[in-house]
Amino acid sequence: METFRIRDLILSRELGVGATLSLSDASIRSYNWNSQKWLTHEADSLAMARFKGVVFFNGYEDFFCSINEEGSLVYHHSPNLSMSLKLSNANENAIGIEKFGDSLLLIVSKVTSDKVRFYMFSISDLNNNLIRRVKVFTFIDISDTITQLANFVDNYMVICAGDTFWLLDGELGSCAYSCVLREGYKAKYSGACLIICGFRKNGLKFEIRELSTGNTYRINLRTHGTLFYWEIIGSYLVIGYDENKLIKTNYVTLESRTYTKYHPRTFFRPKSSNDALVFFDEGRAAFLSHLDEYIIVKSSRLTISDANGYVFVLDQLRSLVIIISIETRQIVNTFNLPIFEDQIKGFGVNRDTLEIYVGFKNGNILVMG
Repeated sequence: METFRIRDLILSRELGVGATLSLSDASIRSYNWNSQKWLTHEADSLAMARFKGVVFFNGYEDFFCSINEEGSLVYHHSPNLSMSLKLSNANENAIGIEKFGDSLLLIVSKVTSDKVRFYMFSISDLNNNLIRRVKVFTFIDISDTITQLANFVDNYMVICAGDTFWLLDGELGSCAYSCVLREGYKAKYSGACLIICGFRKNGLKFEIRELSTGNTYRINLRTHGTLFYWEIIGSYLVIGYDENKLIKTNYVTLESRTYTKYHPRTFFRPKSSNDALVFFDEGRAAFLSHLDEYIIVKSSRLTISDANGYVFVLDQLRSLVIIISIETRQIVNTFNLPIFEDQIKGFGVNRDTLEIYVGFKNGNILVMG
């Protein structure tokens, strides 16, 4: 167990091979898992008073990319070496940065009020100081607010703007599917299905289109609540909504189109599993496909993360970190924290080594292996 001292900790998060910390002086502090050392990238040397996003890449030590407040791409090889790349048009403003696998970097740029452009760069080229755009997509007449942007699912890039939905093939650089939505409707792509959600009198209306077969079926849900989550997980459509300040969840078995209602305190979707959803309720944890099997967590103050098939639960009331296996649905380990719940500021997990990082309000970071 080791403690690293930094100052003015605001946010801690893990991305790829590095842990990044956003400090009040806008510097970036990255942790190299192999050398087990922290590197501080000062704001002045990077010419970035505020950054809009940071991306790390597996296999490239001390190399990461970010977007600065001027909308330029900044890629960094070490604390003392960084290069800035302005996009083609001087008026462009980069509004997002995403990682496409471990080989491509995507920059989302707003050219004008009705034009959005996507740039893809080769990570190996940037690491060797070569600037070569792999692909460029340009969309015209996107005048409405982009509600879902550069979300990658199964090598597809999902864009939902206004009343139009696009599904782009990230490998071919072409549009695989597009449709115009009815007013007020939203769309998501989840695996092989396009889910369209709209509001109807006294409830919600879902339309599921299987893109491979062309089959379409509809599901209606009676509720006066506020929808905040809907996604296909495994063989279920999971619908989460807030009604009278209570979290309510309906999940629909797609094969039989049957409803099941469940009202947990909260739920969590592990990034490392395509078919798991963990519900937490009254100190119990249950998985979507195993709701009759409960894991006792005994806390109402939970912070949750996951890595490599495990769910990490920070039990703030008891100052514990509980590790649950997604495969076995069992608690495999627990760690005691020498702190009180009101001292915790951040929580993250290294996906490669499964080391646990807990940030404190006094600026310390506790690393547990």
